[in-house]
Amino acid sequence: MADTIFIDDGYTQTRTIAAVPGLHPQLTIIYRPVLSKDRWAFRHKVASVDSAVADNAEKELIGKQCVSLNGEVLDKKKIAILKPTVQQHIVDSILGYAPGDEAADLGN
Repeated sequence: MADTIFIDDGYTQTRTIAAVPGLHPQLTIIYRPVLSKDRWAFRHKVASVDSAVADNAEKELIGKQCVSLNGEVLDKKKIAILKPTVQQHIVDSILGYAPGDEAADLGN
């Protein structure tokens, strides 16, 4: 159920983002939201003054939590070349900073 307050094992959400000409096509992200402890751990990693550490933390998060992007599973090679805007949309979704699609999540 989309309005649940618990994250059960195997729970996924979907987020659809409208296309932005010149930036990205329409995006449909299916992901597993993180628990609070993982959110805190991620925040700690990205607080590093080393931008490579922060970028790697985002890519690791996507690899671990993103089920698919536009129906495609993302391997390490694809994650490495994501456009920055798309990468940020995925990260924001996983961390719960952006809402999922309520209608698409009713089956969860």
